[in-house]
Amino acid sequence: MSTKTEAVASKPAKSTRKLIVRGVFAAIMLVGGYFGYRITSLSGLPNIPPPFDRERDGFVDIRPEDNAFTYYIRAHGMLRTLEPESKGPIFADWSEVGEPHRKYIEENRAAFDVWFEGTKRNRAVYIQPREITFATDLPVVQKLRSFSRTTNLIALRYEHEGDFAKAWEWYLANLRASRHLGQHGVAIEFLVGSAIYANTKVNVIRWSKNPKVTAAQLKQALQDVLELDALTGPTRNMVCAEYFGMINTLEDPVLRNIALSADGNFPAPKDQKPESFAKSVRSKAISAYGTIRRDTERSSRVIRLVFSNWLAAADLPAADRVKVIEKHCGIPLYRLDDNHTGPLSLDELAEWCETTLFAKVYLPGWGNIDATLARHEQTRAALIVHLAEQIYLREHGNMPESANELVGPYLQQLPSAYTTPSSPAR
Repeated sequence: MSTKTEAVASKPAKSTRKLIVRGVFAAIMLVGGYFGYRITSLSGLPNIPPPFDRERDGFVDIRPEDNAFTYYIRAHGMLRTLEPESKGPIFADWSEVGEPHRKYIEENRAAFDVWFEGTKRNRAVYIQPREITFATDLPVVQKLRSFSRTTNLIALRYEHEGDFAKAWEWYLANLRASRHLGQHGVAIEFLVGSAIYANTKVNVIRWSKNPKVTAAQLKQALQDVLELDALTGPTRNMVCAEYFGMINTLEDPVLRNIALSADGNFPAPKDQKPESFAKSVRSKAISAYGTIRRDTERSSRVIRLVFSNWLAAADLPAADRVKVIEKHCGIPLYRLDDNHTGPLSLDELAEWCETTLFAKVYLPGWGNIDATLARHEQTRAALIVHLAEQIYLREHGNMPESANELVGPYLQQLPSAYTTPSSPAR
């Protein structure tokens, strides 16, 4: 009897041992599979170094008194009242400017004078490139839109008073401020600068067509515009700044998770503070998922490869970049010659990008930049040719039959981005 009882009792014990063995085996297989995945999951994805010298390109050595933003920041802090609402940024005549705008100018004239002093500088950097992240705020950059609208009105008032030379000084100041934006900044700075230039151009064209503006004043304006054109920051600087913003965000766990949440894949309350979000279950879940996917390393490799491709095209005029940019799986990449294809084909690189969490969210945003910059290059070229045409008109009594007639007497050559008068950009 006892033998049967012992035999019956031993069956559950054997079953328990089997379950334990199976559990241990399953755990070993799971852990082994996980580590095997981590070892092999990035196989075939090249690990290239940063596509530029981060130390050299991450810091702009400039004295505060030589930095236009030193004055713009000071002017921003001096504003006493808010800009009045307006139906549009352009007024054709001082008589259209209402009392609220006139009062705003007078109440804040000291701030505009400080801004004006800043425009005389040739160099500008708002945020050092190596410090830029997804969370970097650019309040002064955005406020310069407001400054440009108002300072164009100051110039318009001088026009109304018949002081066309003084009016040009203020229009020129606005054009120079537009060149400061993005000298070493991210894409949004370039875009704000482009908008300021385009709005000021409308005013300058009206000013230049006034028959009271002399040929000598127009020649000075043309010389000034040609000189300030050289202040435009190269596209390469913008690409480097965007790289810092993306990599710095990726390497910061809190910012990376907030960035992913802001995109909507891992939604989080908009008013949740970073410190609170970092401790939330949602943030920890994103971190765990990213760790399993090795996304920090995966996205970092992809970003370096993509930016290497972008930098290879950065020295081309925007109009030429538009011709060679393609979207692969939604990622904008340049199809260049064999020397710049990189270690992966464009399709292979895009496919790797699709496997990331972070990179695939933020890399597609580059897609429309070139088209905007191409239009901006045409806008700048059109203003240069227009001023030369107005000088020709003053000196000959009629417009030139062709822009080619301007080459020699007024221009060394036509701007490369210049388009004929039939073009909408003109």
